[in-house]
Parts: sequence; C-alpha cells; structure tokens
Amino acid sequence: MANRKNCPRVSLSSANRELRKQAEDKIRQNAAPVVKDLMDLPPEETRQMLHELQVHQIELELQNALLNDHSRNVN
Repeated sequence: MANRKNCPRVSLSSANRELRKQAEDKIRQNAAPVVKDLMDLPPEETRQMLHELQVHQIELELQNALLNDHSRNVN
C-alpha cells in the first residue's frame, strides 16, 4: 500500500468541495462495474491505472488554471 505521507494534500474551496461531493455521488449512483478491490488487479494494471489517474489529474489542473485565467480576463 502507498505511503500516504508522500501524497499531496489538496486544499479545497467550498465550491470545489461541492463539486467533489457531486462527483462522489455520481460514482456511487453509477451502475457501471467498478473494481472493488485493487488487490485483485495485477501489479502492472494497478501501475497503469495510477499513471492514468495522475495524468488525468494534471490535465484537470491545467484546465482549471486556463478557466481561471479566462475568468479573470472576462471580469
């Protein structure tokens, strides 16, 4: 299991917390099959999944920065 000390802490605004809550609610409501136990995945598949999540996180952070820039320019 990964050491949580090395995981970055994310400070969430109330708007971000609400978005996160909505996303988590959608995940719970989604009928799509979900891997319940990561221990059942082969190590390579787990590494690939982690990599994809990290890339997606960075993409979202970049999109958020662009949206914030555009928002400041509009106002």
